[in-house]
Amino acid sequence: MFRQRLIMTLVLIPLVLGGVIFAPHQGFVATMVLLLCGMSYEWQQFVSLKELDTPVFKTFLIFLGSILVAYFSSFFLYVDLIFWGLAVFFILNYPKYTQNWVNTGFISFVGWLLLGMFAAIICEWQQTTEGVELLFCVLFIVWSADIGAYLFGRKWGRHKMLPVVSPGKSWEGLFGGMLLVFVVAYLESLYVAPESLLAWLALAMVTAVISVFGDLWISVLKRNVNLKDTWHIIP
Repeated sequence: MFRQRLIMTLVLIPLVLGGVIFAPHQGFVATMVLLLCGMSYEWQQFVSLKELDTPVFKTFLIFLGSILVAYFSSFFLYVDLIFWGLAVFFILNYPKYTQNWVNTGFISFVGWLLLGMFAAIICEWQQTTEGVELLFCVLFIVWSADIGAYLFGRKWGRHKMLPVVSPGKSWEGLFGGMLLVFVVAYLESLYVAPESLLAWLALAMVTAVISVFGDLWISVLKRNVNLKDTWHIIP
């Protein structure tokens, strides 16, 4: 599994970075549409509601999210916050409440809607130099949190964070991920925001914590539907 993911990472990172920098905007948007199809396919594994499990409905939600975020971005920011607030609640209280709420229409609807929002935001960022820089910074922060957590957790991981949710995650791994994020964010700030070092570091740490909860949320969803792996297309 690790070897597959490592190989795929080494292949995808140059493609992602090169696509963001060099691809014409129309081509980038077309690529995002294909990526959305793949993400929608993976997301539907977590949903047991048959009335929502149709390609037409999922496609509609994805493009609805892409369109709406362009016009009501501030409103859907609140929807996003509500979604992640519920996700944190379910993570910290797992398995209590999970069976009754995780597979509800709201979770399913917002999940697909967020895919469209994600694509719309990425496509908007790709059009400007500042947006590309911000996208790169976010990617490197999330990658650093993941890599640092894996390396530290594998070497020194002894104390489990939430074993009932994700037995492989440890506090030592979290510390390692945050440490690497701090280093990467500091280097980023020298180029992006040298006059706002503390604010940039704080924002990077918050982003890293959100990425950790995102990973834990996927673990909750997997356990709720007895799914071992979340991928069928890309490891």
